[in-house]
Amino acid sequence: MKKEIFFDLETQRWSTEVEGGWNNIRGFGLSIAVSWDKGHGFRDWSESKVQELIKELAQFDTIIGFNLLKFDYEVLSGYADDVHMLLDGKTFDIFIDVKDRLPHDVKWPSLEEISSPTLGIEKLGTGYEAVSWFQEGKIKEVINYCRQDVELTREIYEYGREHGLIYYCPTRGVRIEVKVDWK
Repeated sequence: MKKEIFFDLETQRWSTEVEGGWNNIRGFGLSIAVSWDKGHGFRDWSESKVQELIKELAQFDTIIGFNLLKFDYEVLSGYADDVHMLLDGKTFDIFIDVKDRLPHDVKWPSLEEISSPTLGIEKLGTGYEAVSWFQEGKIKEVINYCRQDVELTREIYEYGREHGLIYYCPTRGVRIEVKVDWK
């Protein structure tokens, strides 16, 4: 049986607080990461444990997340240069898969725009709020937020795997059925 792990992270800083902004995601810094797998359930990872996190992710056959390749792994690359080499080939990025299946005018589907119409569950907050919570020392809020993102990602993946489709609905938009092949 394939070993799968679900993963997400939050950052210490927002793009406006880092020289180079979105062109320097490595500089955002990891505040909290959360993983979930069948053997361990939820695990929380702080910046001091980032090397252990990278090694742990590399042990799995498949790493599943939302925008891992262009965001989360870039953040981790600020701590280890070989992140993409170690992890890219074993990653299933729901963001990229769904983006490729949506009409071309949809540039940036969000987890909220998929979780709400697919699962009927809204996110606890936004990435911007998670950065603010971290900067205010509200680490438990960041952990809860990140855990929910991991749980939503896992539930979306399982829904798509079981039903062969998920739903996407932009703010004030029309719900779109998105066929997926996540077997």
